[in-house]
Amino acid sequence: MFDAIEKRHARLDVLVNNAGRSYEGLFALTPAEKFVEVVQANLMGTLLCSQLALRLRLRQRKGTIINISSTATRGPVGLSAYAAGKAAVNSLTASLAREVAGKGIRVNAVAPSWTETDMLVKSNQGVLAEAARRIPPGRFARAEEVASAVSALARDDMSYVVGQVLQLDGGGAR
Repeated sequence: MFDAIEKRHARLDVLVNNAGRSYEGLFALTPAEKFVEVVQANLMGTLLCSQLALRLRLRQRKGTIINISSTATRGPVGLSAYAAGKAAVNSLTASLAREVAGKGIRVNAVAPSWTETDMLVKSNQGVLAEAARRIPPGRFARAEEVASAVSALARDDMSYVVGQVLQLDGGGAR
């Protein structure tokens, strides 16, 4: 993919790392291989794509990486593997931002709470109903709202926003 981008465009301005996979189950009952699988899906795609993108960007000395994280890093019951993977994405975001900001490359993350996606449909509907009641707008985020936050962070006039994790939680996932 990155070879094709380089051949066709010779540059890469914005990379959005949007991998996500979940597993619901209590930590003590989660098989180790399932835990590793979820953490790998949530972290390693971000890590590998960021490395490859940086090889293009370090030459152009400009660009932005936006990682999709989650408010689930706050420790929800039954989502320990997902929370661990997304927390690792937040740490990678902060470290990488400090490493490459002086080279003209910005790294940030967007951390939405419950968002209307296919992954959400597979979740426990009772848990979802309770979660929606705790959020002041009384609903989950729409994918368009998350995309709008990503788009804002990608703009050149946001160049002083570096190493941040923008929480999109409707004011209620605290």
